[in-house]
Amino acid sequence: MANPMVHSAEAFTAVISLKKGGRVSYTRLIGRISEYKRSSISMRETPSEFTVRIEAKDATALKASLNAILKDIQVIESVRRVKVPQIRQKSKNI
Repeated sequence: MANPMVHSAEAFTAVISLKKGGRVSYTRLIGRISEYKRSSISMRETPSEFTVRIEAKDATALKASLNAILKDIQVIESVRRVKVPQIRQKSKNI
């Protein structure tokens, strides 16, 4: 596997890959394919994997973009773990 964090003269790059479970669409929920002054974020999603690629001009911009994406992923994963109780409907014959 390639090094997920690469430093070159032009930019810092980080790649995050997650194996997906269930029918969650990370790209749809996060919706952050953006260009900023010092970084850019792109996403790719298949039925089994979600990949985020961040390119930044400096380490601070890379860290900020990583933190934003990771925060969104944590929220999605937390919501997925919540168990919603089923509501019983009362009989109409009462």
